[in-house]
Amino acid sequence: MKRTIILSIIVLFTTLVFSFAAEDEYDSDLFDIPDDVVTEAEESGSFTEETFSLYGYLVNFLAIDFIYDGDEFDTSYVGNISYLRLKGDWNPGENLSFHAEMSYDAKLGNQNPTMLFEHYGILSAGYQADFPRGDFIQTFNFDHFYGKMSIWRFDLQFGKMPIAWGTGYAFNPTQKVSLVPFMNTITEETPGTYGIAPAFSLFPGYAIEGYAAFQDKSHKTTSAIEDGDWNNLPYGIKLKGNIGSFDLSLSWIKEVLYAETAHTRSYYAGMDFAGGIWDVNVYGEAVVNLPRNSDDSAFDFEGHEAKDLLEACAGFFYTIPVIEADARCEYYHQGNGVTDMKEYNVLDYLSGEKILMGEDYLFLYLDKTFLDYYKVSAGAFFNLNDGSCALIPVISYDMYANFQVELGSTLFFGKKGSEFYGEYDLSFMGSTIIDMVQPLVYLKCKLSF
Repeated sequence: MKRTIILSIIVLFTTLVFSFAAEDEYDSDLFDIPDDVVTEAEESGSFTEETFSLYGYLVNFLAIDFIYDGDEFDTSYVGNISYLRLKGDWNPGENLSFHAEMSYDAKLGNQNPTMLFEHYGILSAGYQADFPRGDFIQTFNFDHFYGKMSIWRFDLQFGKMPIAWGTGYAFNPTQKVSLVPFMNTITEETPGTYGIAPAFSLFPGYAIEGYAAFQDKSHKTTSAIEDGDWNNLPYGIKLKGNIGSFDLSLSWIKEVLYAETAHTRSYYAGMDFAGGIWDVNVYGEAVVNLPRNSDDSAFDFEGHEAKDLLEACAGFFYTIPVIEADARCEYYHQGNGVTDMKEYNVLDYLSGEKILMGEDYLFLYLDKTFLDYYKVSAGAFFNLNDGSCALIPVISYDMYANFQVELGSTLFFGKKGSEFYGEYDLSFMGSTIIDMVQPLVYLKCKLSF
C-alpha cells in the first residue's frame, strides 16, 4: 500500500515521544502561563469597574506531502503555516461587553494555495508577478469584533461575529452564513460575519433569536451595487426551547451565495436537537430547501424529490466505560450532492458552493487519553456513495500545561474517479490534472497563553 511510508513515520515519532517522556519528568508548573491577563480600572465617579482580558494561541504547522503517480511514489514537498490568534474581552459597563479576535498567518511551501493554483494552471504562470506590491504569504485579519448589550430579557449583538447555529460536530446544515473549511487541522474558529443578532427570552427555557447579515456566504472581498439590494441580505430566525433532557429549536433561514456563475438565494426551514438517552449523548440538525422557480415566484416543489431538498446530520457521542475511550458517530446527507462520481464537478469546490461532492457520508471518531498527558485519536470520513474515505490518525502530547505537540496524517483511499482519490481533469481551464487530496504527515505545535 502506497501509504505505508506515512504510517512508518508516525510509528517512529511515537517511539521518540515516549522515549523523551521517560527521560524528562513532566513539570506542569515550570512553564505554567496564565490563561489570560486581567487588568482592572479603578472605580471613578459614576463609571463602573472595567475589566479586560487578553489570551490566545500560537500554532506552527509543518506538513510534508507525498505525491504519487498512480501507485508509484513521484515526489514530495514541504510547507509550513504560522498561525497566531489573539482574543480579548472587555466589560465597559453594566450590561455591556465587547469581544475581539485577530488572526495572523503565514503560509509557505505546499501550504500556500496561490503557489498550488499556479502549479496546476488554475492561475496563470507569473500571476504573482503581476501584483508586485501584493503579499501572497501573510494574511492579517480582524476576524471577530462585536459588542453585546443586555436589557431585561433582551440581548443585542452587533459587529463581525461568529454565527454558528446547529448541534452537529463534523457537519452543520443550519450554518448558512459562511464557508467553513473541511478537515481544517489548524483552527476550529467560526469565521466572523458582519451583522446584528437580537435575542429575546420568552420565559425560562424558551427564547427567540435571529440574525441579519450584511454579506453573502462567500464573504467576497469586492463591492457591488447589488450588495445593497434587499433581496441579497441573508437572515435567520430561531425559536429555542427544551423538553425534558432535550434542547430543541425550529428555524427559518435565508441564504445568499455569490457563486462563480450566478447569485443564489435559498430559503430553508430547519430544526436541531441535542440531549441524552441514558449514557449516550445524541444530536442532530436538518434543513429543507424550499425551491422557487424565480425570485418573484412562490415556493414550488413540483419536480423535486424530497431527498434532494434535505440536508441533515445526526449522531451520538458515548464514552466506552471499560477502556475509557470517547467514541462518536455522525451521518450526513447532502441533498444537492450526487451519487454518480462521473457527475463530480471540481468547480463546486473552487467556488465554495460545496465542501463535499457526494450525497451520503459517515464520520467516525475515537480517542483515548492515557498516562494523563497523551492522547491517540483517529477520525474517518466515508463517502457512502463511491466507497472512498479519508483517515486522520493523530497522537498528541501535552508537554507542558500550555504547550502541546501533535503528530498526525491525512490519508486518502478510493478507486480512480472517487471523491477521496482526488484527481480532476481541468483541461477545459487550460490546466491538466489537479489532485485535491494529497496524503501528508504533519507536526503541529500549539502554545496557549
